[in-house]
Amino acid sequence: MGHFRKKMITIFMTNQCNMRCKYCYLGDSENVKESIDLKFAKRAIQDYFISNPEPAVRFFANGEPTLEFEKMIEIYDFSCSICEKKPLFELQTNGFFGISEAEWIKNNIDIVFVSIDGPPQINDINRITGAGVGITDVVERNIKSLVAETNCTVGVRSTITKHNVKKQIELIDYFKSIGVNIVFGDMVFANVGGGLEDFGVDYITFVDEFVEAKKHAESIGTFYGTMFSSNFDECVEYACRSCIPTPHLTTDGCVTCCDMCVSANSSLKEMIYGRYDPLADVVVYDEKAIEKIRSRTGINIPACKACEVRDYCAGACFGEALNETGDFFGVKLDSCRAILYLWEKLGKTEIKNPYLHP
Repeated sequence: MGHFRKKMITIFMTNQCNMRCKYCYLGDSENVKESIDLKFAKRAIQDYFISNPEPAVRFFANGEPTLEFEKMIEIYDFSCSICEKKPLFELQTNGFFGISEAEWIKNNIDIVFVSIDGPPQINDINRITGAGVGITDVVERNIKSLVAETNCTVGVRSTITKHNVKKQIELIDYFKSIGVNIVFGDMVFANVGGGLEDFGVDYITFVDEFVEAKKHAESIGTFYGTMFSSNFDECVEYACRSCIPTPHLTTDGCVTCCDMCVSANSSLKEMIYGRYDPLADVVVYDEKAIEKIRSRTGINIPACKACEVRDYCAGACFGEALNETGDFFGVKLDSCRAILYLWEKLGKTEIKNPYLHP
């Protein structure tokens, strides 16, 4: 299913993080601590649920969502209270939380994606605390706890850098050993408003290694996916949910359409399409901004017009393209080349993607 079908309201729980990953696309946590305004979250959830027959809530953050665990629980309870049936809940997390949090998560959250780059000798290179300490042992403990609950779907996301690009089969085997059968691997990308430093990997190397790892994963009953192939199983008009748009609630009261646009101060301001008025307790939506966002289709992107894979891509990641080109209808050329190359390597045919990340 095309990524645009993942329609969830995303809550940026906090701008604080308990880790300092070297390649973080948002950079260091803000000096001024912010967390989601519960009144804003509840109002926007009500707005979203009214127009969506299949209500779904996604806990995310420009930090680590579980640092605002009590607010997560309150939003969860509120969302359930206004629906006849339980909404679908997803959590995207660094996995660095306590045993009590893990118990609540596995009993209440339907889908959990954990960011982890591989076994300790790989993961602890870039994913560290502010004190420079690796945390793989805690993350692995929590993953094992989560996969023990049959009602909780658990997947992992590995950021692919020069340290693990040629070890993708090893990653698959490691995750299988700790009970995970859903794996996504995506190339590291530039931080918002900044550069890539020295973490980049060549897309040809990534795709070649990915294809071999995908074959291996299928042979052992594991799904291995990447954002590059997220729309390979059906023709799409939009690259992802950002272009619908689906709401992402920021800690400073904005509604944006993408994980990469996290505040009113973002360099990706064109992705903002609503703001919360706390005095009136209403979210004011910008219809012109919504119309413009919805116009970012494969047909309307100049670079996509003659592309053979346009209908199975639709311009790829909106956030990355806008961040790296500054053009609302621009494309990230390396991603285009990677997607075309992967399309060819996989036989130029539809490939089923039963899971959607991010």
